[in-house]
Amino acid sequence: MLRFQKERFDVVLKDMQMPVMDGLDAMRRIRAEEARLGAARTPIVMLTANTTEAHHLQAAQAGADHLVAKPVTLEILLQGMERGVAVAAEWSDESMPSAA
Repeated sequence: MLRFQKERFDVVLKDMQMPVMDGLDAMRRIRAEEARLGAARTPIVMLTANTTEAHHLQAAQAGADHLVAKPVTLEILLQGMERGVAVAAEWSDESMPSAA
């Protein structure tokens, strides 16, 4: 989390289950920091071996833009990153005032 506070990233890959702080909590903190700063949404792609509907919902509620199931190939990872970037861009488009 400290690194995210010091730098901006094009995309964040976050494992759902990590020691010390799980990926869901880390994502919530990233989204809270973006809100505090008024920063643009950083695309976050969650990686997990758990792909039940409940896991998808947990990831989305924590702020994930896309969820990629493990094991991953390079092609699957790149597709997931592209999807995450597209979803984050949709969030940004929705938050911008429309031209009158």
